[in-house]
Amino acid sequence: MNPKTVILALFDVLGFESRLSVLGLGGMQSAYDSLIAIVNQMNGTVVIHRMPVGDGTFCPAMGYLSTEQAYFSDTILLWATYDEFRVPAFCQMCASLLCESLRVGLPLRGALSVGDAILDKSRGVYLGAPLIEAARTEAGQAWIGVSFGPSFGVAPYNRSFDARTILPYKKHCKPERENYVQGLVLDWPRYWRENTLGDVQATICGLDTQLDFSHYYGNTLDFFSYSEAQHDWFLSSQHLSANT
Repeated sequence: MNPKTVILALFDVLGFESRLSVLGLGGMQSAYDSLIAIVNQMNGTVVIHRMPVGDGTFCPAMGYLSTEQAYFSDTILLWATYDEFRVPAFCQMCASLLCESLRVGLPLRGALSVGDAILDKSRGVYLGAPLIEAARTEAGQAWIGVSFGPSFGVAPYNRSFDARTILPYKKHCKPERENYVQGLVLDWPRYWRENTLGDVQATICGLDTQLDFSHYYGNTLDFFSYSEAQHDWFLSSQHLSANT
């Protein structure tokens, strides 16, 4: 199988062992099924976006979302052949997935990367730099959320974002992992707010049952508040310096 340039998302379940004991094997399977249903619902659709262009105006962009997925133990993988017009739709799907993970009691920490890889679910083959990068970026975060890996800072992959799906932010980075968590994150709280998914504080605090991860949940609530305060950051000429 020849390598393809892919956009890839890797998610790990935060506190997997504890979640398994709470949900049970059947509950864990049901939660995974709910998450994969989100992916399948968006898969094969044509998504049209009004993309901000930086001067207060918008331009139309269209992308066809064709995604594959796999999960094993505490890890979920999503990937699609890279296309710059597909990136906004892929990011929106990941935001929807993360919101659903909170609702079903399976909090996720994830990372996005891009590059050449061999991903063959039928043969169980998963090889390539995007997987390595995503694993390192995922592990470098102290929260529930998703960061973009360093590969998205390199042309041509650094120019295809919908600004409504991202935020510059790095307060959640583990200091020893800053090389892999460079400060661009998925703005999943915007999706939560715009789809009126309920009381996020009650949802997140209800999952905060392990002392070792308690500060992760605090960091997540801090980011939700920050996202709300920066709802239209891409329309402002001010640089977001407080957290970048």
